[in-house]
Amino acid sequence: MKADGTGLRRLTDNPARDYEARPSRDGQRVVFVSLRDGPTQLYTMKADGSEQERLTFSGEQDEKTVDDYPHWSPDGKRIVFQRTSLTDKGPQADIFAIDVESGEETQITAAASWDSTPSWTPDGEYILFESDRVDVAGTQRKQFDLWRMRADGSEPQRLTAGDSTEIEAKTSPDGRLIAFSTDRDGNFEVYLMAPDGSDQRRLTDNPASDRCPVWLSNDTLAFFSNRDGNNELYVVRTDGTGLRRITEDPANDELC
Repeated sequence: MKADGTGLRRLTDNPARDYEARPSRDGQRVVFVSLRDGPTQLYTMKADGSEQERLTFSGEQDEKTVDDYPHWSPDGKRIVFQRTSLTDKGPQADIFAIDVESGEETQITAAASWDSTPSWTPDGEYILFESDRVDVAGTQRKQFDLWRMRADGSEPQRLTAGDSTEIEAKTSPDGRLIAFSTDRDGNFEVYLMAPDGSDQRRLTDNPASDRCPVWLSNDTLAFFSNRDGNNELYVVRTDGTGLRRITEDPANDELC
């Protein structure tokens, strides 16, 4: 749909669950997660919903492997995503990238920690992610904080630190701000901060859960919230003005 909530149209029509759709920067293609072939894997399609194709095949080795939270690189050539697999110590999440044309995969994190929900910065230099690691090596674990690293996995840097859960970070198109979700106020709210983790400030303030901010422009965000009884989509400017609801349906509308 359009950013004002109009022009709503359905892109997929499958008995299985299709979710976490993300458009490429040029708006020509969409990556999404689906269970249509059994395991949870990544798929791509044109922006009009045509030419739906499977992108990852990790589920062929183990159907319990989950590939999700995809995010396009700025040049549209690669997609970074989270892969969760079962190990002898239990579930393990790491960050991978895949070349869209060749299908070649690269594992970016391989720490003992749970590394998840990656997103690229607009310059393609860094990847943001959430992790329960406390140290750079990922051997000490506690609560979830936000981190960034070079696109090859080097130079991990912790951006938030505290006893709360900080998740779902994404950088504004101009690279000036990072939006994220945190429960530091007792419930999930949307916050903003500088790219180095400084100048953290609260954007939403509601007793309900406000989650998964997605940038529509340099000064406008969309997010989902259950503030009206079920999950619906809302938009707000970075100065806190212009808050409005853009979906209204008895079903849950979400984005991430």
